Amino acid sequence: MNPPPRLDERFGMVRANTTVLAAALMAAHAASVQSGFRPSDARFFGYLFANWLERDVLYPGETLDLTQVRRLLLRLVSLGWARKPGAQAAHKERGVRYALTPKGTAALMDALVEAVDTRSFEEAVFVVSFVAAYRLQLVGLLRAEASEKWLAVLDPHRLLGRGRRRIEGVLRDLTERVTSSERVAREASELRRAGASDDKIAERLEKLGVYQLQHVRPFSEFVLSFPAEMRAFELGPGFMLRSRLLFETFADSARAQLRALDGLEARLGVAETLRPG
Repeated sequence: MNPPPRLDERFGMVRANTTVLAAALMAAHAASVQSGFRPSDARFFGYLFANWLERDVLYPGETLDLTQVRRLLLRLVSLGWARKPGAQAAHKERGVRYALTPKGTAALMDALVEAVDTRSFEEAVFVVSFVAAYRLQLVGLLRAEASEKWLAVLDPHRLLGRGRRRIEGVLRDLTERVTSSERVAREASELRRAGASDDKIAERLEKLGVYQLQHVRPFSEFVLSFPAEMRAFELGPGFMLRSRLLFETFADSARAQLRALDGLEARLGVAETLRPG
């Protein structure tokens, strides 16, 4: 059985901006349910949400091209995720207009939910915040029989919990990598002092499971292909250096993200009293 189509299936631009585009399309649709929205409306909301994510500061010069948005909308029509409103609804407004179908709205909601598990920390926070503000409006775009399901799926506390579990998993992996790097560095140092050759050290470290790409290229094959000086570094102090500079820093970042999510969860209660509708 073929997997269901995805928003980011074909276009690199969409894949890089899935979270922003999914939210932008739903926002454009919600803002113009009667007459339909223009590609430029979707692009505007894309700019707006990218600004909320500080992307215009972090990635200056990256723009959402209107032609790319038009191509995306044509694909959504072909999937049955969007339609063009009838002439009577759109004749007062110039330009081609679109409206999401319930099927398309549900698919875009799926893309938002998936972003919590697969995209950046910033995008996960954006999704939780977007849902906390507009959950009722989003569910209102669907058929009534789907409301109860999606109210549960789009629970911001539940989404935040998913984001937290993902970061906790990353932190566990990083903590293990720090510990194993220290163990491997000690083992390599002891073997070197005992007069072991590079081949023997590489063989021993490979058995210890020194890196996570063994299925792609064996560690011994990888490290023994280096020039002698680089090989000596990789079979010794390189492990500790990477642990201190990379893994410990990333672990600090993961702990900071968990603290930030604690703060976000505390603020969700306030957001619920301010939400429209």
